Amino acid sequence: MNSICRAIHSKIARILPAILLLSLFFAFSDASASTMGSIFSFNAAANGGEVIETLDLNFGIGQEATGGSLSVSRDSVYTSLAVIVGVLALVVVLLVFISANLINLIRVREGEEAYSFGGTLALTGRMLKNRSVAIGGNLVLFFGVIVFLTVTARGVGLHQGYQPVQPIKFSHTVHAGTLKMDCQYCHSGASLGKNAWIPSVNVCMNCHNASGVGEGTITGTEEIAKIREAYDTGVPVEWVRIHNLPDHAYFNHQQHVVAGKVACQTCHGPVETMDEVYQFSPLSMGWCINCHRTTRVDRDLYKILGREDAATVKTVEDIGGTNCARCHY
Repeated sequence: MNSICRAIHSKIARILPAILLLSLFFAFSDASASTMGSIFSFNAAANGGEVIETLDLNFGIGQEATGGSLSVSRDSVYTSLAVIVGVLALVVVLLVFISANLINLIRVREGEEAYSFGGTLALTGRMLKNRSVAIGGNLVLFFGVIVFLTVTARGVGLHQGYQPVQPIKFSHTVHAGTLKMDCQYCHSGASLGKNAWIPSVNVCMNCHNASGVGEGTITGTEEIAKIREAYDTGVPVEWVRIHNLPDHAYFNHQQHVVAGKVACQTCHGPVETMDEVYQFSPLSMGWCINCHRTTRVDRDLYKILGREDAATVKTVEDIGGTNCARCHY
């Protein structure tokens, strides 16, 4: 009987790693090896108006890759990984439980009394302590912990979707959408320096005094009255900041708006459709780097500057846009 048990243990120990590998193979059967090389290249996408962060799966290695790409939701990838880990853990337990029942069948065939259900569970527990089975179980547990820590760590410092309550219900839908006001009329600092600036109430009253508009299309007179009060008393409106990068990350609006000719919507989303502004993009390092890898530079500007490499420059990455010191110094 002991020799039979050892034989079953040996079989389980041999096939368990194979089953784990096969499970991983089928889970990623549609992804090539090169795909996994760039699986953490992030970009932002909108799906039916809902903002999601995606993983850009590029089918090619290096910058000369010409294959296609597939964007999938970051959350769906993490969910799939969690499901895979759960399935692998279930496979381990089921295999051990099945082997315990096979031992029961052998005992019955040899005329011995079969284990009770409790005895079968006890036998399963002993088999789980087998070195090979324990290694397989620890591997599953290890990958489970990695998935959990990855999901948790990726969310630290990211505020995508953040939409605080503002002291005045200012509607970008009305001003940027219906009235077609240029973003830089209010945020005039975007083309002049690092910050885009939040407009003072003087800027608001330039239009409202000239046009005599004292009633909003959505909120009536209540919100405009708050602006007039701030204008008359000289007390600034305490707007709540939405987009806020870490102190160790440098970002300059002028570089992107003037030299890069990047549209406001690229980072801030369709602001002209937002009654209340929220953070559209993740503004993560991966998201920024991915943009630098794909955004083409203005070659005419480089010719004006007399750059000899103007003909070979294609994307921001070619001019050092992915170097650490570009943003962290």
